Amino acid sequence: WPAAILGMAICLMFILSKVVRLRSADTFIPVVIFLALITFLVGGNFNLVNAQLPTEISLSRNLSWRIAQESLKRDPLWGSGPATFDYAFVKYRGSEFNASNLWDVRFDTAHGNFFESLATVGILGTASLVIISLILLSIVFIALSRSENKEVKVFLLGVFSSLVVLAANAALLTVSGSIILLIAVLGSLTMALVVINYPEKFKELKLSFRSSPKYALALAAIFLLVSAGVVVLFTSGFKIYLADFYANKANGADSATAVNYLNKAIATADYQDEYYLRLSRLYIVMANQEANKGQSANVSSIQNYLSSAILTGKRAVDLTPNSVVNKESLALIYENAATYNIAGALEWAEKYYTEVTQLEPDNPVAYVRLALINMAHANQEAGAEEKNKFYAEAIKFYGQAISKKSNLAPAYYGIAIAYEKLNNYDQAIEEIGKAVTLAVDNLDYRFELGRLYFNRGVRSQNLQQQQTKEIAAAADRGQTVIQEEKLSVQEEQSNQAVTFNNDLQVADAIFKNVIEISPKHANALYSLALIYETIGDKEQSKQYYGKLLDIVSDQPTKEAIVKKLQAL
Repeated sequence: WPAAILGMAICLMFILSKVVRLRSADTFIPVVIFLALITFLVGGNFNLVNAQLPTEISLSRNLSWRIAQESLKRDPLWGSGPATFDYAFVKYRGSEFNASNLWDVRFDTAHGNFFESLATVGILGTASLVIISLILLSIVFIALSRSENKEVKVFLLGVFSSLVVLAANAALLTVSGSIILLIAVLGSLTMALVVINYPEKFKELKLSFRSSPKYALALAAIFLLVSAGVVVLFTSGFKIYLADFYANKANGADSATAVNYLNKAIATADYQDEYYLRLSRLYIVMANQEANKGQSANVSSIQNYLSSAILTGKRAVDLTPNSVVNKESLALIYENAATYNIAGALEWAEKYYTEVTQLEPDNPVAYVRLALINMAHANQEAGAEEKNKFYAEAIKFYGQAISKKSNLAPAYYGIAIAYEKLNNYDQAIEEIGKAVTLAVDNLDYRFELGRLYFNRGVRSQNLQQQQTKEIAAAADRGQTVIQEEKLSVQEEQSNQAVTFNNDLQVADAIFKNVIEISPKHANALYSLALIYETIGDKEQSKQYYGKLLDIVSDQPTKEAIVKKLQAL
C-alpha cells in the first residue's frame, strides 16, 4: 500500500496544483482512490476476493540487509558481482538461518532490489542506479511543470506514477521478472514522452553520407557494426530460446529421449551449466536403473553412465566454479560412483564437499556428508586403529554440523552410530536420545535407541544387534523408512542367559512402544523375541517369533525363524 499511495500522491500533487489540469469530475476519482488506499493501509488488508493463491516464499528483509552488509565488508565498491546474490546468500547467510523452516532453501534474490544491488554491485553500482533514477525524476518533473501540451502531460503523469509504484515495490519487496520487464517498458515509454513533451528542444545532429567521403566511410563502418550487432543479438536470443525449448522437452520424456534433448540443448547453448547439471543427474538415474536389473545388468553400461555423469558434472563446475549447487551435485555423483566400487570416488566426493563448506560455511548438510564419507572409509579399513581414526573424523564433522544446526536429528543419529563403533555406548545412547527427542515421529530413531540399550545390556555376553541397513540409508538421506516386512537385524547366539537388567528393560519398553505405533514393525518384533530368548523366557520369545512369521514374506527368513522356534 505505501508504494501505491506514493504513486497517487504524485498524481494528486500535480493535479491539485493545477500543473496538470483535469475536469472537475475527473479530479474526484484520484482523490477517492487515494483515500481508499489510506484506509487499506491503516485498517489492514481486506479480502475483497477470497482467492486461494499459492504461498510465496521470499527472504526476510533483515537477513537481506545483513547479507548486503557482509558482502559490502568484503568488497564495498563493487560487491560480489552482477547477478550473484545466490553466491552472497550461501556465503553470508549465517547459522541463525538454520533455525527457520526454510534452512535448506538457497535463495537467489533478496527482499527487494535495493538490498540485492548493495550485495551484488556494491556502493558504486547502487549509487549509479540511484543517480539515474534521480535524473529521470527531475527531467519528468521539469517536463510536467513547463510543458504546454496538456494531453501529453496527462498521459506522462499516469505512466510516470505507475512507474514510481512499480519501482518502489521492486526496490523494497521481492518481485518477479515480469515486473522488472514492465518497469523497463514503462521507463522507456516515460523517456519517450519526456522527449516529446520537454519544453526545450533537444539539439539535432544531422549526419549525411554526402557530406564528405571521410565521414561517409566512418558512418558506413558504424552502420555495418550496428547491423552486425543487431543480427548477433537476435541470433543469440533465438539460440537461447531454442536451447530452453530442447531442455523443456526433456521433462517427462524417457531417459534415452531426455538425454538426446539435453545434448541438443548443450549443443545450442554450451555455456549453460544447468543443462550439464541435469544431464549428469540423468546419467546417474540411468546407472541406478541398470544396476537394479540385478543379474541381467550390463556392467559396461553402468560404467559408461557413471563416466558420462562425472564428465558432464565436471563441465558444469568448470562453467560456474563458485556454484554450491554444481559442486554439491558433483560430490553426490562421486558418492553414487563409490557404491559401484569406482576407485578414488570417495576421495573426490570428499574434495568437493570440502569446497562446498568453503563456499557455504553455515550449511550443515555438507558436514554430514563428510562424516558419512569418513564412516565409509572406516568400513573399508581392516585395522582397528585406522577404523577408529576415521570414526573420530566422522564425529568431528557431525559435531560441526550440530554446531551449525542444533536441531538436526540425522546428525545426532550419525554421531551416535560413530560412538557405537568406538564401543562408547553411554555417549551413543545420549546422542541417539537427542535424535529421538527432535524427531518424535521417527520410529527408526526410536528403534535404534532400543537397539543401543539392548547392546549395552548384553555386551558382557558378546551378543549384539547390528544397525539396520535400511535405517542407515534413510539417515544418510535424512529420511524416514519403516520396514514392516523385511528383517534386517542379525545377532550372535549365546548359550548363557542374561539377567533382565535395567538396559534390557528400557529396550523392551522402547520396542513395545514401536509395535504399538507400527504393529508390523518386523525388526522390533524380532528384537523383543531376541530379548526374551536372551533372558531365558522361551514362552515370550516363541510368542514374538510366531508374530514375526505372520509378517515376513521372504522364504529364507521364514525358514530361519522356524529353525529358531524349533531350537527353543
